[in-house]
Amino acid sequence: MKYFLWVIPKLGILNIFSVFIYKVKCKISYYSYKYPLVPYIEKGPMFINNNIKIRQKISSESIAAITKKAENIIKGSFQYFSNKSYYLGSPPNWFLDPINNKNINNTKIHWSKLNEFSDQVLDIKIIWEPSRFDWAMVLAKAFNITGDSKYIDTLNELIKNWQIGNPINQGPNWKCGQEASIRMMQLLLAKYIVNQHKIHSVPFIDFIQEHCERINSTISYAMAQNNNHVTSEAAALYIGGAILIEMSGIEKKLRKKAIRWHNKGKAFLENRVATLILNDGSFSQYSTNYHRLLLDTLNIVEFWRKKLKKSSFSDNYYTKVNLGINWLFQMTNPESGNVPNMGGNDGARLFVTTNTKYRDYRPTIQLSTALFKNNLCYKSGPWDESLYWLNIERPLKNIEINYKSIVNKYGGYTILRSNNSYGIIRFPQFKFRPSNCDALHLDLWHKGINILRDGGSYSYSDIGSFNYFAGNKAHNTVQFNDHNQMPLIKRFLFGEWLNSQFDKQITQLKKIDKWEASYKDFMGCSHKRKISVSSKGDWSINDELWGNSKNYTIRWRLLPGNWRKNKNVFIGDEAKIIVIANDHQVNTQISNGYESLHYFEKTKIPVLEIYGIHLPAKIQTKIIFKD
Repeated sequence: MKYFLWVIPKLGILNIFSVFIYKVKCKISYYSYKYPLVPYIEKGPMFINNNIKIRQKISSESIAAITKKAENIIKGSFQYFSNKSYYLGSPPNWFLDPINNKNINNTKIHWSKLNEFSDQVLDIKIIWEPSRFDWAMVLAKAFNITGDSKYIDTLNELIKNWQIGNPINQGPNWKCGQEASIRMMQLLLAKYIVNQHKIHSVPFIDFIQEHCERINSTISYAMAQNNNHVTSEAAALYIGGAILIEMSGIEKKLRKKAIRWHNKGKAFLENRVATLILNDGSFSQYSTNYHRLLLDTLNIVEFWRKKLKKSSFSDNYYTKVNLGINWLFQMTNPESGNVPNMGGNDGARLFVTTNTKYRDYRPTIQLSTALFKNNLCYKSGPWDESLYWLNIERPLKNIEINYKSIVNKYGGYTILRSNNSYGIIRFPQFKFRPSNCDALHLDLWHKGINILRDGGSYSYSDIGSFNYFAGNKAHNTVQFNDHNQMPLIKRFLFGEWLNSQFDKQITQLKKIDKWEASYKDFMGCSHKRKISVSSKGDWSINDELWGNSKNYTIRWRLLPGNWRKNKNVFIGDEAKIIVIANDHQVNTQISNGYESLHYFEKTKIPVLEIYGIHLPAKIQTKIIFKD
């Protein structure tokens, strides 16, 4: 209880009150009364089978990948978390957890009566995944590049089947306003891809209205989360409202609602972008993947704003968005498009219009710079495909954004760079609630390869896995005794948020960059980490530890491979790691850990553990890369 009382002012009284009101409304059946279940009524197909002008300007590899995915969807196989595909049947069972072969119950009741973290399925996100309508984008693209009517027919059949199984406000797929937002925005983009976004059919109008009603009903709850829920929902109201406004012949009452939704979405986007993107470009969720989700959402908002010729947002809005773009650019490895697996990662990758891998972030950044800067930051490549699908002329100019060492003092990230390597250090500066015990975690990269790495998330519903992946053990930092850096109050909420002392600037002396930070945790244990890198790429990490602790463990989560131990020297294919204890004995070993590169997937990785029982202690770790 004391930890919860401590965290209340951090979360904000108004935010907590909004969450409380939402839960009370669910309890007293307010939502089920105000927004009742509506039985499915046949209204005709969502898409028409028109003679589309076939376009094949994308690569043959992309064409093959799109048609293969579309054929799998026709056969009843759907991709989950941008990774593996599972069979749901034809027509699909929208309430099947195919990973664990379980069906969710209570699919006939109002969404407000459901608990998304019940034990009916291992993870509700598995149920939500196919109802995000990723498959609508795939089938629309397949129809666009082949003109084969079977793809548009399958698209109509799947939408109809989904609506029959998920009547308005009924069941788990209406539970979350963000899920409704994603579903609607994906469908709208699919309509654009087949050039039917201007065809104002009854089922199309009703679909937008139904989803905007659902989103609008709980957006105050989303606002209280201070994360991508509210940006997604505001974006959906902005876009959905704008499209309805453009439609001729809709009822006057609906037009008034559409204007309110559009204006409300714009106001919320202005407010949240100003608040949640910090002055160094960091995002409130302290996560690389949720940062991409934010930019993907803002990209689609800007795309529709320009397409529908709506007025611009404020100058401050565009300033913050551009800061966010620059932040992700600095975090992204230009050779692979990969990023540090920092913060929460639920597998979200929306509005996919390229044939690139899930962990390639270049498509988002390339589209962002085209939309918001009217320039490009990468040379031509498969990440350009978004420009084709969205009919964006490729800007002629490529801008040079320099990679540099930098301290993001508001979000809590420092990047140190040498010629062939760079490290990202996570230090605690929490204006918003933290999702991981990753204070002073170091993510180290050499020639595009992630040598020292973060663990990811795996699953939010599996509490045992959540404790591991969100805790100290999944990060390259120290653990005192067996406690985490912050106490877990409940799922997604830590207490006693850390605060650090840190160098505001990077010290450069004799071709060596140096930086340091320190913190003291709620148990009175302190950690100072000093990091230096030479111009040729030799790294030195000096950890100073003190406080009331019987033991400590420093972990270095390593690139999978053949690591050999020779006393306190560990030799791998890419690097040599030397451990030096200055004033006492330590035990060192390679143990097994886990990482999750995709949601609901985990693999073993080697972890170098440095264990000691004497405090205070000074431990030096040297990392020398092989050329």
